[in-house]
Amino acid sequence: MRRLISSLITVAIIGIPLTFVFSLWYVRDLKQALINTLGVFAVWVVTTLILGVLQYLEKNVVQESSDAFVNWIDRRIAGHKRIYLDYLIFRHRYFDTKGLTVQGEYYLELEQVYVELELKLFETASEENAQDVWTFLATDSGKDRGAYFVILGLPGSGKTTLLRHMVLTLAGYGSQPSTYNIPKKLPIFLTLREHAPQVQEAHGFSLTGAVLNSLAGKAKEIPIEWFDDQLRKGRCVILMDGLDEIADENARLGVVNWVEKQMAAYPQNDFVLASRPHGYLRNPINGVKKFEIKSFTNTQVRDFIYR
Repeated sequence: MRRLISSLITVAIIGIPLTFVFSLWYVRDLKQALINTLGVFAVWVVTTLILGVLQYLEKNVVQESSDAFVNWIDRRIAGHKRIYLDYLIFRHRYFDTKGLTVQGEYYLELEQVYVELELKLFETASEENAQDVWTFLATDSGKDRGAYFVILGLPGSGKTTLLRHMVLTLAGYGSQPSTYNIPKKLPIFLTLREHAPQVQEAHGFSLTGAVLNSLAGKAKEIPIEWFDDQLRKGRCVILMDGLDEIADENARLGVVNWVEKQMAAYPQNDFVLASRPHGYLRNPINGVKKFEIKSFTNTQVRDFIYR
């Protein structure tokens, strides 16, 4: 609009006098020269206004169409992701206080309580190479194959809390030090004992089926095809807990075989399992590294109690 007004002023100052002088020289009549000049100027003004309006409309229509398309894509893709991550944060944000008497509004945020755990290779005496879980994920994850490992620990060592902390971190909840090499991947949390019956009874029970079962209808608007697409593109970290909680050994072996099939079906994703040693070592998973949680130092104990 400013450009249009500027052009009109410029023409009025320069164009009108020149047009009048040229017309007067050509027709040799003052009145006719004035009429010709005003006519030319009127035509130019109307034409400029029409072209300016068309240009404005074209620019805005194109922009609005582009914005509408981008918003549609965001709703179809980012929308599903946001719904899913919000559900995970809602489900995992509070610390499990089993054994503690808490009433009313006394809830502990998991990220407030969590003290960073370190892992070391299982049955290795040396703790010099102990690292946080993100370092091991980044080290073992490759282009054609994700990181596959199991975290072993005794009851109360923090296995489940670690997995839930990973869920929250991958979902973007809370703040993490920039030194951590956290992948930009989608977290999937499964409690294996909950899916053991389907693994045993339903032939061809898939990982996407287990994911939808774990949502329990809370995010039912997310289609199964979206999860399958994320898995096939290797964009997920699958966190599996409670293998040792499957009491029947045949059922546990069936779940182990099922986990191996899911790793073969979606090889580019990361798979992290947590279990007590006795529940896993009797039915180990092929091609999986074994880690154990390093014991708390005195400083970590004090930090945990304080939090």
